[in-house]
Amino acid sequence: MHAAIVALVVALVYEPATSLTGGTVGKRLMRVEAISVWESRPLSMQELVVRAALIDLQIVLFPLAIRTAAWVLWAPARQGLADRLARSVVIQGRSPNAHKV
Repeated sequence: MHAAIVALVVALVYEPATSLTGGTVGKRLMRVEAISVWESRPLSMQELVVRAALIDLQIVLFPLAIRTAAWVLWAPARQGLADRLARSVVIQGRSPNAHKV
């Protein structure tokens, strides 16, 4: 029981914390970043935290994760719930203005 609680806390903290430092380890290794759909610019810190919170919501509400998986697999822009609500899209490559560590 305690291990599950610790895992949940780590999962809920990881995405928001790493969004403030330039992205998760996986995003850095794959050289991807989330940008604004409408302005094609890197997301602001506030936008990154909101997007991260929406990603965490999918951890707590599992049916949202299933819906997001369907969107990512079949939608042309491959946007999940967090990207749709945050008006962002994940792109390959890092912009020159990407958040630095």
